[in-house]
Amino acid sequence: MSDFFAYGTLMFPEVYRHFLGLDAVWVEARLRGYQRLCVDASDLCSVPAIVGNPASWVDGKLFRDVDDHCFELLDRFEDIEDGDYVREVVTLELPDGSAAAAQTYTIGPSLRKSVGAEWSAEYFSKSCLPQFVAKVLPRYLNSV
Repeated sequence: MSDFFAYGTLMFPEVYRHFLGLDAVWVEARLRGYQRLCVDASDLCSVPAIVGNPASWVDGKLFRDVDDHCFELLDRFEDIEDGDYVREVVTLELPDGSAAAAQTYTIGPSLRKSVGAEWSAEYFSKSCLPQFVAKVLPRYLNSV
C-alpha cells in the first residue's frame, strides 16, 4: 500500500471512483516545485501534467493506502508504457504542516513538447468534466 497524489482529472469523484473506489480516503495536499499545465497547448479541456518549476506549486488530493491493483489501473490510465507519464515519489505538504510521501504521475517524454497553458481544476470541472466523463473515460474503461 502506498499513498497517491492526484492533481488533475483524478481529483474528481466521477473519475477517481473507477480506480480507487467510492470509499477512497483523501486529504488536501500541496506539491511544491511543480506547475500544472494543459497537455494540449491549444485545448483548455485537455488533461493536465505536472512539470518541474521551483517557483510554483500544485494543490490536489492525497489518497491514502492505495493498493497495487489500483496503481496498475492508474498506470494504464496514465499511459506510462507509452511514455505519457512517469510515476514518481514526491513529498507533499499537508494542511497541518506535516509532510507526506506519495506516488504521483509527472510528465513523460512523449508529452513534454505539447504542454501549454496553466490547467485549472475549476475551469475543467465547470466546462469539461461532463464531456470527459461521458466520452473520454468510457473509452479507457472499455479497454481494461
